[in-house]
Amino acid sequence: MLLYVLLFGALMGCNKAEPAITSAGPEDLIGFWKLENWLEDNNTSFIAVPSDAGLEIYEKSQMMEFRSDGFFRQFFWNWCGTPPVIPSDWMPGQWQELSEGHIEVQFSEAVTPRHFEIIELNETHLVIHWID
Repeated sequence: MLLYVLLFGALMGCNKAEPAITSAGPEDLIGFWKLENWLEDNNTSFIAVPSDAGLEIYEKSQMMEFRSDGFFRQFFWNWCGTPPVIPSDWMPGQWQELSEGHIEVQFSEAVTPRHFEIIELNETHLVIHWID
């Protein structure tokens, strides 16, 4: 009987891995997110980086920066055409959380905002689903 109690205690006391998904509050998005991969079902994964300093222009493609004051920008690398029809650069805008995990970004040059849902978010990894 004592053996069962000890075994049960050992099993219940094991460290369990923390889930990768965390609450998707505005403070969790603050910083730079570099494109990692295009996934299925209109999902995109990003990795956290300290800044865009030292990155080649093609490495910045689709990179996003979220600031706590609502400022947002995304880097667009336009390699189509010679010279490219649209120059590669950061496109600024604003962002806001509409509801838990649902984010709206409004680019300064765009008429319609874009929306995405946070699928996964932790200190180093972000997966989003573009809604429109």
